[in-house]
Amino acid sequence: MKPLPTRPGTELHLRVGFTLKEATAWAKAGYEIAREQLTLVASMRPALRVEGSPRLTGHTVQAGPVTATFGTVNGGLASLSIGGRSVFAMGQGPVLDLFRCPVNNDIWVASRWFDQGLHDLAHRVTDLKVRQEGAVVRAVAEVESRGTRAALGDLGRAEGWVLTPKEGAPDLAFQSTWTWTVFGEGTIACQVQLRSEGPALPLPKVGVAMTLPATFDRFETFARGPFENYPDRKSGAFLGRWSGMVKEQLVPYAKPQDMANREDARWIALRGSEGPGLLLVPEQPMAATVAPWTPLQFFAAKHPHELPPAGDTRVSLAAATLGLGGASCGPAPMERDIPRTNRPWSLAFTLRPLMEGEDAAAKARMAPPVVAPVEVRREGGRLHFACATPGARIEARIGKNVWQPVHGKWVAPKGAFVIGVRASAEGLLAQPPRSQAFSKEAVRVPLRVVYASSQEFGEGDATNLVDGNPDTIWHTAYGVTVTKHPHSVDFDMGTSRAVEGFALLPRQEGDNGRVKGYAFSVSLEGKAWAEVARGVFPDSADRQVVRLPKPVKARFLRFTALSEQRRQDYASAAEFEVLTGKR
Repeated sequence: MKPLPTRPGTELHLRVGFTLKEATAWAKAGYEIAREQLTLVASMRPALRVEGSPRLTGHTVQAGPVTATFGTVNGGLASLSIGGRSVFAMGQGPVLDLFRCPVNNDIWVASRWFDQGLHDLAHRVTDLKVRQEGAVVRAVAEVESRGTRAALGDLGRAEGWVLTPKEGAPDLAFQSTWTWTVFGEGTIACQVQLRSEGPALPLPKVGVAMTLPATFDRFETFARGPFENYPDRKSGAFLGRWSGMVKEQLVPYAKPQDMANREDARWIALRGSEGPGLLLVPEQPMAATVAPWTPLQFFAAKHPHELPPAGDTRVSLAAATLGLGGASCGPAPMERDIPRTNRPWSLAFTLRPLMEGEDAAAKARMAPPVVAPVEVRREGGRLHFACATPGARIEARIGKNVWQPVHGKWVAPKGAFVIGVRASAEGLLAQPPRSQAFSKEAVRVPLRVVYASSQEFGEGDATNLVDGNPDTIWHTAYGVTVTKHPHSVDFDMGTSRAVEGFALLPRQEGDNGRVKGYAFSVSLEGKAWAEVARGVFPDSADRQVVRLPKPVKARFLRFTALSEQRRQDYASAAEFEVLTGKR
């Protein structure tokens, strides 16, 4: 092959296919029997040359053809127009997006999404600062997000796609920092840092969503396609430049659900029949979805013809997307393809005006000259720092201490603390300082399973009750034989403690084996047992807590399932915890 011409910021991919030279009984000549795509060149995008300076009046910024207004809604960008054409009406700008309409394979986790209100997040801007910083305008918004609880029916049944309101606030809450940087010619860079408080939960996605007027009815993207694809089903969808009408992205599933997702998107352009358009460029490849319906509209429609008429254009960019797996009749996705709440997330993207006649690909090759966000996570008693900008200098401080350069990992302070982080790099705008609070780590009493009367080995092992993972379960035997109630599991705490009660998390992906009647016993030496609690659990997937009238000293614990909510012989649960006082 001759050398291929390259330009800064471009990618070159080679498609190789194997076709039949001659016709056979089962295919015509030229039929493709195998294909692959190979990456030849993937160069870094050069930094955008900053020219001019935006004009700030109050919270409104004028930058070239762009007018942006910041306010206390969504992620801080209240409205946006290009050349007088409205792109985001008030309140329709980018907002945290952690939900997708469940697919049939989401049966293992979908009920927990609705229980924690991911489908109905309300966002509150708790702090907003907008100021001129030299040749740019910077806006920083602190946002709290929390949903409204609902109970989901059984996705395995047609009538199960129904929501019932639930009382009480969700345990899960999200805090995010949105840093907006506006450049003189109209480019707007956005960087988001996300953290959560509450139970560990597999998320449908981690990203942002925005709503454009229906007149933005045409899209073009450089991503995997042309058909929809997901993290664990994308290798057969090749990178390419795909385009179409937004309303044509409907996939006619018998029951409308999540659709039109495209992984590894480098950019996506939205236009209308005339006038300027909008170019979205992720800092790192993201998953992109464009549709004229919302996830809840997909959820409410039992059949494609029951969808409402195509409405405004909803765009979602996700730094992580839950894989499909095969849980409609088999296993959940691989751990590699499960984004979870128990870690911080960061993502960044750029909004650029796209004037008539401009080539989206050419304009997407330039990167905003801003240092990427710093991600801080706590793991194993240490703090880990990461920044996507090569050669970035990261500095941090605990509380009000002196800023120190970060080299490797830091030992995490005990108890609750606040850490400040910032980053800089030569020739780029520095990442402004931000604070991240860490609460005192919850310490679980270590438990060891010493006996189980029944367990389904390899799938429902009793050790899953104490592995800290709510997605694994203990399940009594059902493969070769089925054992009858009662079913018990014995635990060893390793030393005697003052036992105040216990907590049981039912399996989260279904109700089969959900415990109804229970007994709780304790022992000092594992031989003589004393029953200290007996009762009945409600038919719920919520974490159940049982407290004793007074603490009891013990080393060994026995949980016994006496009956099942639907009178089956099975028993199952996700997690078991002991509640203790001082030794």
